[in-house]
Amino acid sequence: MIAVTGLAAGVFYQVLNYAVFVPVGLLRRALNPVAVWREGFQPFLPFHFFFLAISLGLIYIYRLYVLRDSGTSDVYSTLLIMLCLLPVLGLIYAFRAYAHQRELATEKGRLAAHNERLALRNERLALQAVASQVTALDLKDNYTARHSAAVAQWATDIANALGLGEHEVNVTHLASLLHDVGKIGVPDEVLNQAAQLDGGGWALLESHCENGHKILSHIDQFDELATVVLYHHERYDGEGYPVGLAGEDIPLISRIICVADSYSAMVSDRPYRKRLFPEVAREELELKKGAQFDPEVVDCFLDLLEQNDLFYQRGEHVDFHVEFQKVKFLRELPPEEEAPEAEAGGVRSGTSA
Repeated sequence: MIAVTGLAAGVFYQVLNYAVFVPVGLLRRALNPVAVWREGFQPFLPFHFFFLAISLGLIYIYRLYVLRDSGTSDVYSTLLIMLCLLPVLGLIYAFRAYAHQRELATEKGRLAAHNERLALRNERLALQAVASQVTALDLKDNYTARHSAAVAQWATDIANALGLGEHEVNVTHLASLLHDVGKIGVPDEVLNQAAQLDGGGWALLESHCENGHKILSHIDQFDELATVVLYHHERYDGEGYPVGLAGEDIPLISRIICVADSYSAMVSDRPYRKRLFPEVAREELELKKGAQFDPEVVDCFLDLLEQNDLFYQRGEHVDFHVEFQKVKFLRELPPEEEAPEAEAGGVRSGTSA
């Protein structure tokens, strides 16, 4: 009878406790009843029943042996059973402390995961905002988006052919797509000027590297992206801009983009000249190998061009928006709707500018 009564009391306590916490979990954390059961009750049931069984066993022993022993006073028997219950009380206290710490750790982990997803969602939004700037720039220049997509295709192929790691290849692809975003701050008359640019015009055009660096440096998780864009017009011989780095001091990805960018400018129609034939552009790359361009990167790119057809060599079949959807980093970020809410993503000598 004692065991049945104790078991019924324990079950009633758990049911009442569950009934109280279901609306609390729903209001505070938007948890449904099943989630409340799995998180707050199911993991602890074995412990509760363990303590219940021990307690009932002690009570049974107390009534069966201690109280029926006429030679033992009730006071002494009560003290004896309380002494026996001390280890149980200690276990219960330890269990409660463990459960509390576990709950705190779970909440901390959930909050950290929530904050991380919010940060990743913000990165997604930042990348999409920059891509929108490239699209807006294309309306000004009617060249930038397709050019950027072609550069992304060629530069990514070069990076793969050179044996770069997956992360470096992904940075190459994304940086290529966004390398000209700084031109959003260059006046239209400079971007579309058919005549040779004067010194002031060139200064404005060259500022697009630093403009792009300023825009991209605000994307915290992609610091190297801004650096790559800043140096993509440095020359191998140190005569480039904006700071005059040379050789191996220029980031490899910047050197790769420099080659693909210059080739794209040569095989595209520009306000100041018609596009060059791919074979002429390849000769220009070969001629400036070791001066403007990294020789190893040029040799690798020339091999790729030789292996592919005329459409690939002209970069005519690429689309910026399609290439942007291929961005590895963007695919890894959680879509905005999946992120949890707060508890309750001019040319010089035929080469690119």
